[in-house]
Amino acid sequence: MKNKLSILLLFFFIFSEVTFAEPFIFKTKEIEIKNNGNEIYAKDGKAFSTDNNLEIQAINFEYFKSTDLLKAYNGVAYIKSDNLKVEFNEIQFDQKKFNFIAKDDVKIFDIKNKLTIETELVNYNWNKKILKSKTNSVLKDQFKNIFNTQSFNYEINKNIIKIKDANFKDFDHNNFYV
Repeated sequence: MKNKLSILLLFFFIFSEVTFAEPFIFKTKEIEIKNNGNEIYAKDGKAFSTDNNLEIQAINFEYFKSTDLLKAYNGVAYIKSDNLKVEFNEIQFDQKKFNFIAKDDVKIFDIKNKLTIETELVNYNWNKKILKSKTNSVLKDQFKNIFNTQSFNYEINKNIIKIKDANFKDFDHNNFYV
């Protein structure tokens, strides 16, 4: 039994690369460390925050230690404490400002409140628990109501969404301009 476990661990370390950058742990197929460890470029895998609250699965990662900025491309991020799943083409996590910006075909799933948001650009401040966008967005709730809006501000802890210039379509296909 010990031999099987040893072989399994050896297999894991040979075929996966794990690197620790202070706020993130990378588990990817390929890692390149540059500039005396201040820049990390990784491909095809996952990055985890050290508190394990944030998990990002993506095709490419770029981490810059001096600015505490992580960029990820073509992937999914899970913010576990807020029950959020974010699909993105590009996302930037700024650990110093406690926020992220996701752009290009972004889909956000608020799992707890059963809300889906589709937008092109969104900003999330995880200290204040505020998700906002100033671009055209589509919000869909669990009752199949749809809001097409020019901008929104979603206070997750208070479960309050503020919208601007929206067209509301309910499940009976009634349209209302809000």
